[in-house]
Amino acid sequence: MTKENLKTIALIILSSFLLWGYVRDNYPAENNKKSSEINENIKLYSNGKLIGQWEGIGEGNFDGQTYTFKTNRGAYTHQYRIKGDFIIETEPH
Repeated sequence: MTKENLKTIALIILSSFLLWGYVRDNYPAENNKKSSEINENIKLYSNGKLIGQWEGIGEGNFDGQTYTFKTNRGAYTHQYRIKGDFIIETEPH
């Protein structure tokens, strides 16, 4: 192999790694991320009546008799803390 061929091969390999890095950073595996996340449906009741309902992202936490969870609304994440009679349904993936 000549020096010119080695330079060409090195340039192709370097370009391939740069392209791979760009694609990996700018196009994350959304489906893989979503499939590993836990989604929850949380329903809050008072005297047997539904008074609140949320779609939680991730897994919430119990702190005594309260339950803390996060939801997405557009570009923002909100955190809620509820106490009382509630049901948590985990969505399978």
